[in-house]
Amino acid sequence: GVYIEDEEIEFRAGARLREAKLDGVRANFTSYNRRLLITGEAPTEALKARVSEIGRGVPGVKEVYNEMAIAAPVGFAARSNDAYLTTKVKARLFDDSRINANHVKVVTANGVVFLMGLVKREEADVAAGIAARTSGVQRVVKVFEYLD
Repeated sequence: GVYIEDEEIEFRAGARLREAKLDGVRANFTSYNRRLLITGEAPTEALKARVSEIGRGVPGVKEVYNEMAIAAPVGFAARSNDAYLTTKVKARLFDDSRINANHVKVVTANGVVFLMGLVKREEADVAAGIAARTSGVQRVVKVFEYLD
């Protein structure tokens, strides 16, 4: 049920952002257990704050983590590299028996890897270490919800 709620949160946040028609803003919404991560770019702090408000206004959202950069929207090459990094990190997580990779969602924006999920602190540290040692990753941000 929560998986479907997360999908709905992502869809609604995106729809509300499109309705707001904020110039120069590119935002991606990722929800895990009703916690909303916002990545992308906004040209000003005020527009970044407005995107946070949009996210908080979506029914079912428990918490918002706005990790948008204050910058012009990145191009296709940077987004492609981010997708590649996400795939590399996810594959490395699946290869490690200390963690259940199905419990970790990986999102990459501008070379920064965000890790979300419902995990124990030890699993979070393992996942963060794996991501940090993946070539091309500039930084790792843990957005986990902890079970212990």
